[in-house]
Amino acid sequence: MSQIDIMPTVLGLLHFSYRSKFIGQDVFREGYQPRALMATYQDLGYLQDSILTVLSPVRRIESYRIRPAKNGAPLPEGKNFISKFDELPVKRPGNDSLASVAISYYQTTTWLLDKKKYQRH
Repeated sequence: MSQIDIMPTVLGLLHFSYRSKFIGQDVFREGYQPRALMATYQDLGYLQDSILTVLSPVRRIESYRIRPAKNGAPLPEGKNFISKFDELPVKRPGNDSLASVAISYYQTTTWLLDKKKYQRH
């Protein structure tokens, strides 16, 4: 999950019935598809199925397989939070569906904001 999933999840936990324009999802709803969106100053990331797709300026796209670090600290008993990961470069195929999904999320959000589609009517 990522930051965009927090509000839909909280509203779901509160059993609120609502209509929204959230791109995020309630992570406890049936049919939730695990994925995460992240961003830095210049890079945009999309994580799905242990593949991190990184979109960078000048149409540069890189992909990495993410797995728990082998030399990471052992987890405290009863905890399942992993904070250290290895990033293994993945050669992207010519028709990269994860890159297309990542681009779609960010382009759609940009369009919605630019056209003021998130404004209350």
